[in-house]
Amino acid sequence: SNKVNNEFKEFKRKANELPNLKIQSQKISENLDELNEKKLKIIRLISGTSNLETFISRLGFIGEKNNIIFQSIKPISSTKFVESTNTGIQNELNINPDQLLVEGVKKYTINLNLNASYKDLLSFLRELELQENIILFKDINLELSKVSGDENSKDKFKELNATFQIIVYGKI
Repeated sequence: SNKVNNEFKEFKRKANELPNLKIQSQKISENLDELNEKKLKIIRLISGTSNLETFISRLGFIGEKNNIIFQSIKPISSTKFVESTNTGIQNELNINPDQLLVEGVKKYTINLNLNASYKDLLSFLRELELQENIILFKDINLELSKVSGDENSKDKFKELNATFQIIVYGKI
């Protein structure tokens, strides 16, 4: 009888805690929804709303619009987000994983080789910077490729050969 009485008291205590647990559950659920919404906003900020195929198409369109002559567009790598399990070791070794590579985002590395006038190249790069995807430029190398026959012309350097790497973050 004493055992039944103790079980009954425990049952009443748990029944009394139930409303508080329900309130906590609702708060946790609301916080989770808010965090998921923030996560989606971060993904949209980093990757935009388009994937790599859409970006490559836009790259060609922007190049054509700015009189760019592509010699080569060479995809080097694509990297997906992987949850890190060794953050302590990474911190000790001072290894900084890519901060822009988050869940739902893929990182594409592409080598470009192109010819253009200086003015057209600047317009092309400016327009690339305005794309919705985050685009990083790396290892930019410019060389003169054509010289005009007129020695006295201010505009004697007509065309540049540009090689560089772009890193594009796109949605999966």
